Amino acid sequence: KITEDRTTIPSFEFEVYGRKVKKYNSAGEVVDANHTSRNLSWQTLDYMTSIFGPRIPLADINIPSFIDAASVYDVQDTSYEASWCPFWRYLGWEAMSNDYRHILQTNVTLDTANTVFKNIQGMLAHGDASLCNFSGKYYLTVEKNAEPSLEIMYDDIIGGEVTVSDSSGKDRFNSVQANIIDPGKAWSSTSVTFYNSNYLLEDNNTEKKLNLAFDYITNYYTARAMAERHLKRSRFLRTYSLSLPYKYIGLLPNDVVTFNHPRFPDEANKTFIVD
Repeated sequence: KITEDRTTIPSFEFEVYGRKVKKYNSAGEVVDANHTSRNLSWQTLDYMTSIFGPRIPLADINIPSFIDAASVYDVQDTSYEASWCPFWRYLGWEAMSNDYRHILQTNVTLDTANTVFKNIQGMLAHGDASLCNFSGKYYLTVEKNAEPSLEIMYDDIIGGEVTVSDSSGKDRFNSVQANIIDPGKAWSSTSVTFYNSNYLLEDNNTEKKLNLAFDYITNYYTARAMAERHLKRSRFLRTYSLSLPYKYIGLLPNDVVTFNHPRFPDEANKTFIVD
């Protein structure tokens, strides 16, 4: 309070570690509410249920799908050593340990002036994830390398028609430049560049650069791995569109499936990810 004896506002300094994010088990019970989280799945769930976001009731969310997504993000990244990260505390690590090298770690700062849709869309884009509403509940699914969960039978394809779209010729890149917020540079921007010499040769030594911004990634090595995945994806952008009967209604985005078609060069089933 400003009084006769105090005519100026005092200065305060705060060191903010981060928002504590709840983690749940498959029954929807809280198992951890006392820690910050580097996992984008739990961060997304926290925003979806918070007063800052859309305030979706927990009963309308399929918790097991968020647990599955969290387990994908927590896979160990063995492409670098923990000792390479001198600013490990700023990454949210509790120690300089290889146990904290997860394939995706995010320090998400959301602008509540943006729409809820834009904020969630930005989080999903960072995690190669999709959010869908199926049978009245929200599911979070993630692109992952997994065994196929279903075989689509050719006889079930309505009309037997499959439309093929291939944009890898147009949206095909041989290098990636991504920007991250770097705690090692006073939280200013750092550029992460990744290129593939074989791709460059395939493109007749013509540089084709993909520019990305990882606003929620503060780990340089996480960003480098993400950049590599985006680069590989740009080389394989073939999409097959087909119509299926109602019994396939349970397929969700990012499910891994197989199916065969007479137009394929051999008779073996091909593996696809649902878009």
